[in-house]
Amino acid sequence: MTISDFATFRRCAERGEISVGVEPATARRLYTEASSAWVREKLGESAKLQRLIVKGALVAAPVALLISFVLAVRAFAWASIVLIPISGVVWYIHGGRASMGSPRLWWMTLLVIALIGTEINGPTPTSAWGVAFVAAMYFDRIKYRAAVHFFRALIIRNERAFALFADSITYQEASRR
Repeated sequence: MTISDFATFRRCAERGEISVGVEPATARRLYTEASSAWVREKLGESAKLQRLIVKGALVAAPVALLISFVLAVRAFAWASIVLIPISGVVWYIHGGRASMGSPRLWWMTLLVIALIGTEINGPTPTSAWGVAFVAAMYFDRIKYRAAVHFFRALIIRNERAFALFADSITYQEASRR
């Protein structure tokens, strides 16, 4: 299936006839690295709220990780000497994998809810550490999930974005169930 003009692309995307894919890392870069002036100049619209959400998750992830380090010392005492480097490596690897493919959140959402539930039923230093550590990984996923959602909506509604990021857009005929 080939689409040669934006009007056809937009119509097909809005009707659900095509499934539109975007590269998560490209989407994240638009909302974290491109300046507001560049976005307004090149795309003809502001993306301040979207940038705030994606940048907020970008900042929140390492902050939550640092909080988990402090809580690890409180919860695990001397064992935190081993736990902190391991959790840092796990978070780093997870962050790298969050940008690949579709960032799914369902399993992590359930884990966050379960950990918060343990906090409500009787907070412990261990559960507080768990909430902070999982939150750090969750924010990494949210960063890409939000960026992809905003970017996909942008290229479907904005012809200039469609033309500018044509190399980063993939689409295929939507499967009918």
